[in-house]
This record gives sequence, C-alpha cells and structure tokens, in this order.
Amino acid sequence: MQGFGRVSQRCAVHHATIDFYRLRHYLVAECVSEQMPEHPMPMRVPDDTKGPTMADESETAGLGLRHRILRRGFLLTAAMVLSLVASYGTAAIYGVRFLFPRRRTTVPQRIYITSTEELRRDVVRTFQDLSGHDVLLVETPAGYRALSTTCTHLGCHVHWEPEHPRFYCPCHDAVFDVDGNVVSGPPPRPLARYDVEEESGAIYVILSG
Repeated sequence: MQGFGRVSQRCAVHHATIDFYRLRHYLVAECVSEQMPEHPMPMRVPDDTKGPTMADESETAGLGLRHRILRRGFLLTAAMVLSLVASYGTAAIYGVRFLFPRRRTTVPQRIYITSTEELRRDVVRTFQDLSGHDVLLVETPAGYRALSTTCTHLGCHVHWEPEHPRFYCPCHDAVFDVDGNVVSGPPPRPLARYDVEEESGAIYVILSG
C-alpha cells in the first residue's frame, strides 16, 4: 500500500506540473493575442498624391541644375558667335569701303571772280578751284573762258598768249586752243574747263569738287 501511495503521489505531482505549464502557455498566448491587432496592418505603399519624396526632389533638383548648365552654355556660345559675326562684319564693311570708296557728291558752287572791266585791264585772272589747282580766266574772241593751268602731259604750267590767241605749254611745245583742245604736242587730252557766267558786269565761275 505504501508503494501504491508513493506512485499515486508522484503521478499527482506530475499532473500538477503539466497543468502548470499548460496554464502558463495559455496565459502567454492570451497576452500575445491581446497585443496584436485583430487584422494585420497593411504595408505602406508610397502615395504619389501626397507630394514628392526626398528621392523625387533630389532627382528634380538634378534635372533643374543640368538644364541651367545647358542653358548657360547655350547663351555663352550664342554670345560668342554674335560677337564674332559683329567683328567680322565690321571688318568686312571697312574693307569694302576701302576697296570701293564712295564717290562724294558735291553741289556746284557759283563763285564770283572779277568784273568785266578788271579782266579787260588785267587780261588774265588766276584763281584756284575747290581742289586748290590754279585756273586761268581770260577773255577770248569766243567769249570768257576758264581753263586749268596744268598741262595734261606732264603737269607743267600752261600760259595764256592773247596775241595768238592760245594756251601754250613750254615744256614740250604743247598748244591748246581757246576751248582747251589739243592743237599740237604730246598732251593726251584737253585742259580741264569750267563754265563761266557773266551777269551785270560780274563774272562768275561754276566750280565743283
């Protein structure tokens, strides 16, 4: 009977131990179930409607910087090209003007030279044209004449000979008539001639540059 009692006692202790562990396991399970939500929480998915993330902002900033760099490079290149075009264009304009100078258009000027009485007394009157060249004003059988004193051969000085009447160059015995046309000698062309007007006893010569 004692052996049976000891066995019964051991069995009771064993069952009590098993019940204790079962109770602890049950309590732990209950605590865990209370702390965890009834339904599992869904995973967070980025929402584009809530605004850009840091990665998006970084990518956008990079694109903006790259755009500004490209724009600045384009503007610098365009400015350099425009500067070169302006420089070469200006040089080309001056070159064309140098090779093909524009002819100056001058308005003829009516210049008073002398009176008819003074010219008859002095026979010849010398004056200068607008370029500074000497001109002879004389009275010929054909009227008043104003002719250049520069010979068209070698540029010698021409004289008026009223006794013949003619213009004579002593350098190579060149002779010109009262209108400046070549009569004899080597000159290749006539003397330069200017128009003369007489008005109320005053003699005017029409000069142009």
